[in-house]
Amino acid sequence: MNYPVDVPGTPYVFIFLNGRSARGPAALGGNRVVDIRQLTANIPKQALKEYEKAVQELKDHNTERAIERLKKSIKLAPDFYNAHLGLAQEYRKTGRLVAAEKELTRAFELNPREVTPLIQLGEIYLDNNNFRGAADVLSQAIRIEPGSAIAHYALGRARYKLSQYAEAEQAFTRAASLDEDFEAAELMLVHAYVRQGKARAALGHIDALLHKSPNPALEKFRSEVVAALANLKQGTDKQR
Repeated sequence: MNYPVDVPGTPYVFIFLNGRSARGPAALGGNRVVDIRQLTANIPKQALKEYEKAVQELKDHNTERAIERLKKSIKLAPDFYNAHLGLAQEYRKTGRLVAAEKELTRAFELNPREVTPLIQLGEIYLDNNNFRGAADVLSQAIRIEPGSAIAHYALGRARYKLSQYAEAEQAFTRAASLDEDFEAAELMLVHAYVRQGKARAALGHIDALLHKSPNPALEKFRSEVVAALANLKQGTDKQR
């Protein structure tokens, strides 16, 4: 959209809206702020034009052309945060993960109050089975933005893979509380319960999920948890 903004001493202002949904407190503003350094950055006009053309190339599904335009934009404006972030995302989509990691690291250096680069970096580490690295950068993301459901969920995945199930449970619980429609976090919370031997807690959570929405796979998992509880009870009775 085009929207007039009056900033004294600045000939023009570009406001970039990244396509990421916000729920919970963040949806109403929460602790989200606009970094004034991005609004007043000395970005050459040609760099902005290349960025805008890259956005259009992406709409037209011309990924490689978009990448080339983003690279040109960065060459003209090395400190252009949005161009670095956009280039990282396209590198990630096309499997160039080393290049994506480099661009995400640079994007975070340019805007250390924005957690998107850290979350995406953590997801790359998760995909590459670097769970310790993922836990480190995602923990940093949460320190910056405690209200990010995505960051808590991704951290929970890292903790789960590290067999840190209590910490994973905490992260998934927080993610689910921040976003009540975050089904993936709810399901992983059930798995964290099971891994800790909290079968009754897992069963109760499954029943709550099934009450909200029927799910054949979840119903099957419920049967397995019920069987595990029955076996546990039998073992306890034999010991007596």
